[in-house]
Amino acid sequence: MISFMLSALQSGSGKTMVTVTLLELLRRRGLKLCSFKTGPDYIDPEFHRCVEGVDTHNLDLFMSDENTVKSIFAESCGEKDCAVIEGAMGFYDGLGGISEKASSYDVARLLRLPVIMVIDAKGLSFSVSAVLKSFAEFRRNANIVGFILNRTSLMMAERMGKAIAAETGLNYFGYIEETDSIKIESRHLGLIRASENNDLIEGIKKSADKAADTIKLSDMISSCRYEEDICYIKNVTKAADVKICVVQDRAFSFVYKESLELFEKLGADIEFVSLIDDEKLPDGCKGLYIPGGYPELYAKELSDNRTMRESVKKAIESGMPVIAECGGFMYLQDSIEENGLRYEMAGVYGGCAKRTKGLVRFGYVTMDDGNGSILNGHSFHHYDVGKEYLGCDYKVTKPMSTRSWSEAYRQNGGYAGFPHLYPAGCVSFIKGFLDSCEKTEI
Repeated sequence: MISFMLSALQSGSGKTMVTVTLLELLRRRGLKLCSFKTGPDYIDPEFHRCVEGVDTHNLDLFMSDENTVKSIFAESCGEKDCAVIEGAMGFYDGLGGISEKASSYDVARLLRLPVIMVIDAKGLSFSVSAVLKSFAEFRRNANIVGFILNRTSLMMAERMGKAIAAETGLNYFGYIEETDSIKIESRHLGLIRASENNDLIEGIKKSADKAADTIKLSDMISSCRYEEDICYIKNVTKAADVKICVVQDRAFSFVYKESLELFEKLGADIEFVSLIDDEKLPDGCKGLYIPGGYPELYAKELSDNRTMRESVKKAIESGMPVIAECGGFMYLQDSIEENGLRYEMAGVYGGCAKRTKGLVRFGYVTMDDGNGSILNGHSFHHYDVGKEYLGCDYKVTKPMSTRSWSEAYRQNGGYAGFPHLYPAGCVSFIKGFLDSCEKTEI
């Protein structure tokens, strides 16, 4: 099997664009592909899925343990010929910005992956050699095998590539020219899902057309043969037999594929529902999962769907267990304020979600309910509600820090709060949630 991680010296180096371009080139070779993104990211996997036949999962060593990561990787690879892993941030950037734990390096170390560094070469030249060499030698088991120059030209790339390879001893795998074919700039991509964006899909194909002449794909494949045993599968025992609703629509789409797979392995029969287009929750469902997304972009449509808002409120107040993360939590408030207008939401909680000046309580968190349930999650939101509507059932702590506060609700075996959970990494909590759903009389 062929497998490698694409990482970089820092964020903003163009890893996602390089990843999808390589996936398209590998697809054209006739290889059966799978892909991964390290860390808590809902957006970049959507770009991976723009390449025909590619499905993708996340690998996160903070929100799940090593065995879970190994199992997700092994199970996803299955009968595939090639796995491409896109690393998050800089290669060694981990918890709290002061550790390599849960970094891309940490995942590559665990899975013993060959690593190819994506170098943003715009405005750089031979100095890259010093930095790249230090990256390769910083940890003995980094396993950096080569590099790709991004955002450069033929004239610069070939001269730089050979010189840097000679100085560092690493393989030069070619370059990708600066192009307007793919624009991956804004992270606020709720207006249209990447996999439904025809312009983006065509842009990836055009980028691959150019890269076919500039990327040394055969050399890369030869250097990234994966010989490790990837047969580790973590056994999950069926825990319930229950039907649950999972919201998936334009406003709420931030769901990890491996999390849905876990629900099904544990015995959940999933029925997808839209809070925008459907009139009410479907009959027979005993639990509800409202993930994050961009409800503020669809606040009017959500508000106008009064019958669904009333259906959700009635179900929860009747005892239906719910998991509502970030955008889903905003939907359960009284209202969302956007562009000076206030839009009614489900009204389970009494707050109004308003835009703030920046990210609020950003980053990884550990949440302890004081009764033996400890969850690792991730916060990324520009909206907030008043403290009295935030919830206080969990003590929330930042990793590598003593900073803590109270946040989120735990009721009826479920969860509601701004931090995103990672169901694949908290199996016991999800088992408890499904058990509560199964016992619910609605």
